[in-house]
Amino acid sequence: MRIPNSVCWSWRILAVCSIACFGACDSGPSTVPVAGKITVDGQPLAKGSLRFVPDSAKGNTGKVEPAATIENGSYSLFTNGKAGAPAGAYKVAVVSQPELDSTNPTPPPPLFDAKYTDPQTSPLAVEVVASPAAGAYDLKIVK
Repeated sequence: MRIPNSVCWSWRILAVCSIACFGACDSGPSTVPVAGKITVDGQPLAKGSLRFVPDSAKGNTGKVEPAATIENGSYSLFTNGKAGAPAGAYKVAVVSQPELDSTNPTPPPPLFDAKYTDPQTSPLAVEVVASPAAGAYDLKIVK
């Protein structure tokens, strides 16, 4: 299943607007650093974006959704323009599009299953804590 470009651009615009609109504010929840690696079948995901959605079923009733841009398999979260994320449980959604080949009219297949793009269906979840174990925020996607 191919993710429409409009969905990808919507996520990017949402992330940029969130950072721009709230970047000037010093108020908001305190954050802890969150950075990690993301792979698809063991290979670094070249580009994309992700967002952490508070998991109310696990007690996180926060209203903000930390987000990040993925570059060369690495990401660092930001919340309202501040590095990191508030502590708590999160569901994780990831969006990435394969590079288009202008010499081939057939669109490339998706990089991974569309279930990862929706926090309600994504099996990815993390617990943000003040002192995480090494690799605690690394995410692994399987096709």
